[in-house]
Amino acid sequence: QFDNASLPQIMKSVEMLGFEKCYEVAVGADMVANTEYAELKEHKEAGLPLTTSCCPGFVNMLKIHFPEQYEKNKSTTLSPMMALAKKLKHDHPDYGIVFIGPCVAKKQEAMEGATSVDYVLTFEELVALFAARGIQPSQITIDHPEDYPSNYGRDFAHSGGVAAAVAQACKECGDEPFTSFAANGASECKKQLMLMKFGKFNFDVLEGMCCEGGCIAGPGTIQDAATVRGRMTKENKETDQKTISESLDLFKVKDFDIHIK
Repeated sequence: QFDNASLPQIMKSVEMLGFEKCYEVAVGADMVANTEYAELKEHKEAGLPLTTSCCPGFVNMLKIHFPEQYEKNKSTTLSPMMALAKKLKHDHPDYGIVFIGPCVAKKQEAMEGATSVDYVLTFEELVALFAARGIQPSQITIDHPEDYPSNYGRDFAHSGGVAAAVAQACKECGDEPFTSFAANGASECKKQLMLMKFGKFNFDVLEGMCCEGGCIAGPGTIQDAATVRGRMTKENKETDQKTISESLDLFKVKDFDIHIK
């Protein structure tokens, strides 16, 4: 989202606003990929396709317009935002948790039920905070880079990334591959859910994202999706190719329960 600024510079800039610590939500995405893979195995044995639970707009579509599929097919895994927030709140119960991202629907998700997220900011709102404090991320000096999650978790942010990460989790466990369909945009989500409703959906997993292009095209972004996708690809090439399992071990989240209660 920020031209000429590395991710460590952006995370340090966030901490300069007054936050104790900034974490990359891709850690939560790695947690989700691992848990949804385990859930997918149960769905396949029951002969039911699985719908992902990362996009709150897609989940709302399910709940309101496809209640039967919401009950039968929806993953019971928390979204990456909720998964990481639950772990952070568990480890630091006296701290407030603030999610920063491209999505306005996350504000609504953070207000529902028992949530570990206290506040949600968009990238637009983050830019306003940086401007108010005179912080320029590209000018920040970093002593040493932070540990980082897998690129599979990072790629949740674009269409197809969730299904690809779940496939990677499956591969790491040595299981048979599964079939998936990435519904890119609300119209395609609705179409595929209609097929599922009438027994015509012929895949194991339906990944649903209401913004065309995925989260990188969300309404709270400050850059166009094509530019962001290019920057993500470049950034990922500069990191080592961690597996999802290695990421979970690194951040000590492998056995943490992130099912919706």
